[in-house]
Amino acid sequence: MVFNPFDSSLAFVWDLIAMVISVVILLALVQINGLMQKKVINTITIA
Repeated sequence: MVFNPFDSSLAFVWDLIAMVISVVILLALVQINGLMQKKVINTITIA
């Protein structure tokens, strides 16, 4: 089962949109992970 809101001739457009969405989510997760690690390091150095 594949989700493709466009016609099969425009499948590459959906591939590009899905790739952009995936990259944005990945970058957001990296940023969140960095913030969480920074907070852990700060609490360790304070304690």
